[in-house]
Amino acid sequence: MKLCVISRFPSKEVAKDGMMQRVIEMDKLLGDLGSVEYFNISFKRNLRSSKSNSVPNQDSKRFIEQYYLNAIVHQIYMFRLFKDADLIYVHSIINFLYILPLSLFLRTPVVIDVHGTVPEEYSWQGKRILSRFYKAVERISMKISSRVVVVSHAMKSHYLQEYKWLHNESIFLFPIHDSVDIGSVTIRENNSNILPSVVYAGGTQSWQNIDLMIELAVRASDYLNFSFFVPRDQILKLHSKVKNHADVQSVAKSELIDIYRQCDLGLLLRDDILLNRVASPTKLNEYISQGVIPVLLQPNVGDFTYYGYKYVSYNDLAVKNLPSAIEMTKIRMHNMECYKAQLLDINAGKEKLVSYINSLA
Repeated sequence: MKLCVISRFPSKEVAKDGMMQRVIEMDKLLGDLGSVEYFNISFKRNLRSSKSNSVPNQDSKRFIEQYYLNAIVHQIYMFRLFKDADLIYVHSIINFLYILPLSLFLRTPVVIDVHGTVPEEYSWQGKRILSRFYKAVERISMKISSRVVVVSHAMKSHYLQEYKWLHNESIFLFPIHDSVDIGSVTIRENNSNILPSVVYAGGTQSWQNIDLMIELAVRASDYLNFSFFVPRDQILKLHSKVKNHADVQSVAKSELIDIYRQCDLGLLLRDDILLNRVASPTKLNEYISQGVIPVLLQPNVGDFTYYGYKYVSYNDLAVKNLPSAIEMTKIRMHNMECYKAQLLDINAGKEKLVSYINSLA
């Protein structure tokens, strides 16, 4: 089976990017189903076509084939490559734009992996023209694609409401999810002699509400122990703001799981906007799976309320309204049961996607 993936395959330098993590996770699935070819397409670059073979990581036993093409110059070449494929898997509405003209003529089935609501993201940034443009691209992609992959029930509901021709069975739920043996996660008791620990791991972009995290750390450091894990190039800037109110460092992602298992609370401060309501933050799954209780501004983040997760309010922490040790344990146990229910849905979505792709062979 020949599978054409419209996305670049990430190098080590960009592997931590959210979209690239999705590409890597999906490659683990697609690589078991057939021969996978990646298409790194650009409107400005790659005026001369080329192809590379690389090993994605030291544990991999297969090579990644990647074409470097120009969306304008190589239209005919791409048509020849795509017409013999069993499936075209497109990562994001942005990448769909590169093959939009071809998609109108190809008979090869197309699956669009939405990732996020691109038009709303541009609208939130104040880029209204780009928002309207990608809304049109999104609409066409939903018409052309035989299946749509989404990352949350909230996103699925959004698209079913937005595009009436879509139906329930044509949309697969398959969020980004790192495999964790939840059986090894212990529900720990809180030690009343030690300050509750609060963790944040991620970037310092404005939409993460990093300023609110800093404000909380400065205000509450006498009754909470704060740790921030950020990219190495952002350590000094953040440390200059939190000073001695929090520990700031950078660690490899592989080390975070062990760190989470020693923490009580995890910051995830997202505003109540569509972008966040339909998202599926990897950080939230990591927190829950390791017994970390989320600290939220509001609960409308992805499928948080759908599964009935419990959290601690940012405002409560700011005024020292903390749950007791017993309450924290109960929240962890409740969230773990919700997490198991979510895992069942994730596995069901994966099975549906695999079944559909296999049916194309």
